[in-house]
Amino acid sequence: MNRISQNTYTGLFSKGWLTICACLLVFLACQPLSAQNPYENRTISGIDIAFEGADRDISAAEQFRTVAAGALGSHYSSVRVRDALEKLYETDRIVSASVAATLIGESEVLLRFVIKRKSVARKIEVTVGDPVGDAVTEQEIRLQINLLTPGSTITDKVLNENSSLILTYLRDRGFFDANVEIVQTPLASEKEIAVEFRVNPNAQAKVGSFELDI
Repeated sequence: MNRISQNTYTGLFSKGWLTICACLLVFLACQPLSAQNPYENRTISGIDIAFEGADRDISAAEQFRTVAAGALGSHYSSVRVRDALEKLYETDRIVSASVAATLIGESEVLLRFVIKRKSVARKIEVTVGDPVGDAVTEQEIRLQINLLTPGSTITDKVLNENSSLILTYLRDRGFFDANVEIVQTPLASEKEIAVEFRVNPNAQAKVGSFELDI
């Protein structure tokens, strides 16, 4: 369980349009003229998809291969390779992707994409400790979680933002010592996880007395 509190050429995509544009410029600048590019116009003999780390989801790999193949067509083109990388990024399921081309025989080329996937939350659970003061229910806390449902792609940033939303709600109710622990548990694959928000409201502040002198 993970706990958090609050050769060839390679083209990379990372989040943010400015980064994308910069990567595309580098990608294109690194390409030789078409007449000198040994890959240009060769028949694409195969498209391999590999994931970084221990990620071995065959079904997900085939989905990404379909996306890339749709943009690439049947023959190698530097522009279409760039388009394929962009299409992969547009799925909003990846952190980054790179591609390498390998010559096969006299007229073919093999493309290999290496992808770093975002994690996917298959289960989202909320557990609430016993507060000292007014009751705090699981349903109330779930209503504070924003844009996070089973099947959503997640990052530490998204999880921490939701933790902050929960804490803001509790502190507005006087639970100033509340804390939230986020527990991530891998499920069937490395990138499929169960997310648990462990919420401890602790003691609720109360107004001891109120005096008004006129």
